[in-house]
Amino acid sequence: MNRVAEYLGVGQPTASHLVDKIVRQGFADRSESPTDRRVTLVRLTPKGEDLVRRLYQGGEDQYRAWVRELTDEERKKLLSGLQALVRRRRHRSPCGLHAGFRRLEALLSGEQVGEPHGSCSPRLLS
Repeated sequence: MNRVAEYLGVGQPTASHLVDKIVRQGFADRSESPTDRRVTLVRLTPKGEDLVRRLYQGGEDQYRAWVRELTDEERKKLLSGLQALVRRRRHRSPCGLHAGFRRLEALLSGEQVGEPHGSCSPRLLS
Protein backbone atom coordinates (compact mmCIF):
# COMPACT_ATOMS: atom_id res chain seq x y z
CA MET A 1 0.00 0.00 0.00
CA ASN A 2 2.99 2.31 0.44
CA ARG A 3 3.49 2.78 -3.30
CA VAL A 4 -0.23 3.30 -3.91
CA ALA A 5 -0.30 6.01 -1.23
CA GLU A 6 2.85 7.61 -2.65
CA TYR A 7 1.55 7.49 -6.22
CA LEU A 8 -1.73 9.12 -5.21
CA GLY A 9 -0.14 11.56 -2.77
CA VAL A 10 -2.33 10.39 0.12
CA GLY A 11 -1.84 8.60 3.44
CA GLN A 12 -1.87 4.81 3.74
CA PRO A 13 -5.33 4.59 5.36
CA THR A 14 -6.82 6.63 2.51
CA ALA A 15 -5.01 4.53 -0.11
CA SER A 16 -6.22 1.33 1.53
CA HIS A 17 -9.81 2.60 1.56
CA LEU A 18 -9.61 3.60 -2.12
CA VAL A 19 -8.14 0.22 -3.09
CA ASP A 20 -10.93 -1.54 -1.18
CA LYS A 21 -13.47 0.41 -3.23
CA ILE A 22 -11.93 -0.34 -6.63
CA VAL A 23 -11.51 -4.02 -5.71
CA ARG A 24 -15.20 -4.23 -4.74
CA GLN A 25 -16.15 -2.60 -8.05
CA GLY A 26 -14.05 -5.10 -10.03
CA PHE A 27 -11.42 -2.64 -11.28
CA ALA A 28 -8.52 -4.26 -9.41
CA ASP A 29 -7.45 -7.42 -7.62
CA ARG A 30 -5.53 -7.57 -4.38
CA SER A 31 -3.15 -10.39 -3.45
CA GLU A 32 -0.33 -11.20 -1.08
CA SER A 33 3.22 -11.01 -2.40
CA PRO A 34 4.65 -14.51 -2.94
CA THR A 35 8.02 -13.35 -1.59
CA ASP A 36 7.00 -11.08 1.30
CA ARG A 37 3.76 -11.66 3.21
CA ARG A 38 3.88 -8.09 4.55
CA VAL A 39 3.40 -6.73 1.03
CA THR A 40 0.00 -6.48 -0.63
CA LEU A 41 -0.03 -6.42 -4.43
CA VAL A 42 -2.73 -4.51 -6.28
CA ARG A 43 -3.23 -5.22 -9.98
CA LEU A 44 -5.75 -3.70 -12.38
CA THR A 45 -8.22 -6.16 -13.86
CA PRO A 46 -9.03 -5.99 -17.58
CA LYS A 47 -12.05 -3.87 -16.59
CA GLY A 48 -9.72 -1.50 -14.68
CA GLU A 49 -7.20 -1.32 -17.52
CA ASP A 50 -9.99 -0.42 -19.95
CA LEU A 51 -11.16 2.37 -17.65
CA VAL A 52 -7.63 3.78 -17.26
CA ARG A 53 -7.13 3.70 -21.03
CA ARG A 54 -10.41 5.58 -21.62
CA LEU A 55 -9.63 8.16 -18.92
CA TYR A 56 -6.16 8.85 -20.32
CA GLN A 57 -7.56 9.27 -23.83
CA GLY A 58 -10.22 11.69 -22.62
CA GLY A 59 -7.66 13.70 -20.68
CA GLU A 60 -5.32 13.87 -23.64
CA ASP A 61 -8.13 15.11 -25.89
CA GLN A 62 -8.93 17.86 -23.38
CA TYR A 63 -5.25 18.88 -23.09
CA ARG A 64 -4.97 19.09 -26.88
CA ALA A 65 -8.04 21.35 -27.04
CA TRP A 66 -6.64 23.65 -24.35
CA VAL A 67 -3.18 23.81 -25.95
CA ARG A 68 -4.67 24.67 -29.37
CA GLU A 69 -6.21 27.79 -27.82
CA LEU A 70 -2.85 29.10 -26.55
CA THR A 71 -0.51 31.42 -28.43
CA ASP A 72 3.06 30.25 -29.06
CA GLU A 73 4.26 32.54 -26.27
CA GLU A 74 1.68 31.20 -23.83
CA ARG A 75 2.69 27.61 -24.71
CA LYS A 76 6.35 28.41 -24.01
CA LYS A 77 5.51 29.99 -20.66
CA LEU A 78 3.25 27.09 -19.66
CA LEU A 79 5.92 24.55 -20.63
CA SER A 80 8.55 26.44 -18.66
CA GLY A 81 6.30 26.55 -15.59
CA LEU A 82 5.42 22.86 -15.84
CA GLN A 83 9.08 21.92 -16.20
CA ALA A 84 9.87 23.89 -13.03
CA LEU A 85 7.09 22.07 -11.16
CA VAL A 86 8.29 18.71 -12.45
CA ARG A 87 11.90 19.39 -11.40
CA ARG A 88 10.87 20.39 -7.88
CA ARG A 89 8.42 17.53 -7.45
CA ARG A 90 10.77 14.86 -8.83
CA HIS A 91 13.30 15.92 -6.22
CA ARG A 92 10.86 14.82 -3.51
CA SER A 93 8.96 11.91 -5.07
CA PRO A 94 8.74 11.06 -8.78
CA CYS A 95 5.61 8.93 -8.30
CA GLY A 96 3.72 11.68 -6.50
CA LEU A 97 3.75 13.96 -9.53
CA HIS A 98 0.34 13.99 -11.15
CA ALA A 99 0.43 12.03 -14.39
CA GLY A 100 -1.51 14.81 -16.09
CA PHE A 101 1.39 17.23 -15.62
CA ARG A 102 3.79 14.75 -17.19
CA ARG A 103 1.45 14.17 -20.13
CA LEU A 104 0.82 17.88 -20.68
CA GLU A 105 4.54 18.58 -20.50
CA ALA A 106 5.15 15.94 -23.18
CA LEU A 107 2.36 17.35 -25.34
CA LEU A 108 3.70 20.91 -25.09
CA SER A 109 7.24 19.84 -25.94
CA GLY A 110 6.10 17.85 -28.98
CA GLU A 111 6.78 14.40 -27.52
CA GLN A 112 4.54 11.42 -28.26
CA VAL A 113 2.00 11.02 -25.47
CA GLY A 114 1.18 7.41 -24.68
CA GLU A 115 -0.16 5.31 -21.86
CA PRO A 116 1.50 5.47 -18.44
CA HIS A 117 4.65 3.43 -17.99
CA GLY A 118 7.66 2.99 -15.73
CA SER A 119 7.98 2.35 -12.03
CA CYS A 120 5.14 4.74 -11.20
CA SER A 121 2.62 3.11 -13.49
CA PRO A 122 -0.71 2.38 -11.82
CA ARG A 123 -0.86 -1.07 -13.45
CA LEU A 124 0.83 -2.86 -10.56
CA LEU A 125 1.54 -1.19 -7.25
CA SER A 126 2.41 -2.69 -3.91
